[in-house]
Amino acid sequence: MSPGEGMRSILTLGKACLQRQAEQRNIRHHFIHDVRVLVSPKPSDIICIMVVRNEEMRLPDCLRHHRNIGVDRFAIIDNSSNDQTRAFLLGQPDVDCYKTSNKYSEARSGVYWHARLARRYGFGRWYLSVDADELLVYSGMERHDLHDLSNFLESRKSKAFFAPMIDMYAKEPSSAVSYEPGQSMLRACRFFDGDSYRVTKRGDAIVDVRGGPRVRKLSSEASPFAHQLKKYPFFRWDRSLRRPTIHTLKMHRHEPSASGALLHFKFLPDFAEKVNFALATNEFWNGSIQYRRSRDGLETSDLDVLYYEGSREYQSPESLISAGLIGSIDWNACAAVARKAGKKSEIGHSPVTSQKTSLGTFESR
Repeated sequence: MSPGEGMRSILTLGKACLQRQAEQRNIRHHFIHDVRVLVSPKPSDIICIMVVRNEEMRLPDCLRHHRNIGVDRFAIIDNSSNDQTRAFLLGQPDVDCYKTSNKYSEARSGVYWHARLARRYGFGRWYLSVDADELLVYSGMERHDLHDLSNFLESRKSKAFFAPMIDMYAKEPSSAVSYEPGQSMLRACRFFDGDSYRVTKRGDAIVDVRGGPRVRKLSSEASPFAHQLKKYPFFRWDRSLRRPTIHTLKMHRHEPSASGALLHFKFLPDFAEKVNFALATNEFWNGSIQYRRSRDGLETSDLDVLYYEGSREYQSPESLISAGLIGSIDWNACAAVARKAGKKSEIGHSPVTSQKTSLGTFESR
């Protein structure tokens, strides 16, 4: 290494150190307050961290779904709801409820709040991070819960699970969708775009997905529309992991080894209300530009009817695999890795009981 290269390396390390110190200060300064906190979870428990505001419509189905795939505890930050969101959360037996009145944008879209909770519950455990309008799905979820998924990822020396958002919508106009709190979001919005997404792969691994109905409806050559679908909602949070944004992770030696999807239920009857609220508060990325474009789409009715000849009906994760939007998980290979290491595989060896979920029958522990 030349003297010049050595100096550049030192400057790069120094800059990274200063950035981390600044980030730690920001995390410390963004307070959240206890509303109701249960007994401490076990080290093996999977914790789902969420930030919500006025989500009484979606929360019942969201919590039910993620309980059924293995979440042991929910840590939910109520960011100034004025509906029945907090009352609902306090009625749940597995929810730690927190509150903050600070601005979502000043907490880097909630990233600093997530980091404070991770410090509280501890590094070295697996976390799920979703919004109330998202349901995580993946290959083999009918028999393998999130504990199995964490074992699979660890067998591949992976600390995170890639799952892009896939917008779900109804066959009828969004304004005509009938939906009440507690109902299945998937039954209300069963369709997704089968041919409008652009998938990027590295080897066999899906590493990026772009497009979808909002791009199909709102983008033009003169005025392109792009939005971030990429997320890593399931990850093992240790001291090497950083979350620059809610959509990205930075960690040492990470390569995606599998992928799922976040079914995204934005187009329910309150969509226009959500758009107007986002524009009024102006707390979202880039001056809430995506919501401004969505308002324009609602005014022209472009976003009211999303169903088209390329729409596919979601039946199971296999629907997304056949569309090329997620990869399949080789659970047998993971069991083989465990046997080769001389230890009994934790995948597929637990007794199961059948539970009904919004996505069909799920066999859980």
